[in-house]
Amino acid sequence: MQISSRQSTSLVKATLSIFPAGAGASPLGGGGQTLTFHFNPKEYTIARAAKWDRSNSKAAPTAGPVQWGGAQPRKISGLQIYLDRSDSDSESVVPETDLLLSCCSPTTDSVSQGTPSGPFVVFGWGNTMGFTAIVTQVSIKFTMFRPSGEPYRAVATLSLEEVGDPIPGQNPTSGSLSARRTHTLISGEDLALIAQSEYHKPSLWRSLAIVNGIDDPMRVRAGQRLLVPSKDDAEAEA
Repeated sequence: MQISSRQSTSLVKATLSIFPAGAGASPLGGGGQTLTFHFNPKEYTIARAAKWDRSNSKAAPTAGPVQWGGAQPRKISGLQIYLDRSDSDSESVVPETDLLLSCCSPTTDSVSQGTPSGPFVVFGWGNTMGFTAIVTQVSIKFTMFRPSGEPYRAVATLSLEEVGDPIPGQNPTSGSLSARRTHTLISGEDLALIAQSEYHKPSLWRSLAIVNGIDDPMRVRAGQRLLVPSKDDAEAEA
């Protein structure tokens, strides 16, 4: 599926939120960083596959029956981030390219905790719903340089792969990291209503507030994107 940008009366910049995997951090609150695109991507591709297992028989006149083998993760490919510091006489794009390249390395905290992992990311663009993902590949092309050799323009191309929800019954601390979905608030919604819808326990609104770094639950607004942890994680947080 190809998604192309369209002209709009008000330009909304795309973003890539980067936050620690499984650490209770939010790309919208503390503990994470948000990279705002200098220019929006022209297009990107979202793909998803499903696994089917087929039993074949040499004597069968037609193909054998299929059995559902599981859903495969969503993937984003060809996501280009255009970086440009030409409006400055000295700034470089290196800090931003280094941040993107670091997404393919384990974080210091995850190594110290004995569970090495690169960060999780969420790509967002206006009301476009993103999903929690890992970065599987980063390619940087530097295109313009200052006399000192410092690059001030670059194009980064990313490949992302969805982080799946833990299988029920698995211990999320035994090697796998808990994933979170995202939810964009609409008019009239509050944290208690989301907790009721997601967990059938409105009292778990406190967990949503903690995970998203919300100090005042009465000041959430339509269009705000929230991380929604699993029910087990929400109850543990509470």
